[in-house]
Amino acid sequence: MKRIVLLIFSGILLISTAKAQYGDDYLFNRSIGVQVGSQGIGLEFAHYLGTRTNLRLTANLLPLSYKTQKSFSSNYNYNLDAKLNLTNVSLIMDYQLFYYERGFKSKLYFSGGAAYFVNGKTTGTAMLADNYVYGDLVFTPEEVGEIRATADWKGPAVYAGLGFTGVPISNTINFGTNLGVYYLGRPETGLTSTNWLAGNERNAEILKDNLKSYKWLPNLQVTFSYKFN
Repeated sequence: MKRIVLLIFSGILLISTAKAQYGDDYLFNRSIGVQVGSQGIGLEFAHYLGTRTNLRLTANLLPLSYKTQKSFSSNYNYNLDAKLNLTNVSLIMDYQLFYYERGFKSKLYFSGGAAYFVNGKTTGTAMLADNYVYGDLVFTPEEVGEIRATADWKGPAVYAGLGFTGVPISNTINFGTNLGVYYLGRPETGLTSTNWLAGNERNAEILKDNLKSYKWLPNLQVTFSYKFN
C-alpha cells in the first residue's frame, strides 16, 4: 500500500511540475475528464509530459448487484443474490505510437501503469426461495440457512492497454477510449454457511481452486475530457 501511495504521489508531483511548453498541435493535453465503461464511472486528470507522452491519474467506482432464482432439483428453488464492488485508483503513462503520422494512426497510443484496488470484492449468497417440507414438518428458508461465497481482489495491480484519443467534440471537449487489461493476481476467497447448511466451509478449497485463474480484469473505458488552455 505504501508503494502505491508513493507512486501516486510521485505522479502528482510530475504532473504539477511538468513544463507547459507544448501546444495544441500535440496529441495530449492538460485536461480533466469523466470516464464511463467496464470499470463503472470515474474521473481522470491528465497532463502531457512531452511531445509523445502523457500521464493520467484516474479513479473509478463500479457497484453492481444481481438477483435471480435458480433450481437445484425438480422440487426446490433458491434465490441467488450477487454483489460486486470495485473501486480503484490508477496512475498510467501513455505513449503516442505514430507521432509522425496524420489522421487515425496519429491518435493511437499505448498505456502502461499501476493501480490499487481499494475495494475488489464479490459476494454471492444463496438461500431457499420457499419453505422446506420434510414429512409433516415445515422449515422456513431462514431456518434451513444460507451459503455465502466471497472473492476479493483488493490490492495492487498492473495495467496495459491501447487507446485512441484527441477526437474533438468542441473547441475544449475531446473524446477518447482505452481498451486494456488489469493483472490482479489470485483473489482471496471465503465460504461460510449457517444452520442446516453448516459444514460447507470444507468446500472452501474447491472454491479457491476454481477461481485461481481469474487473475485478469478486462477494461474498456470511454472518456470525455475538458482541455485546459
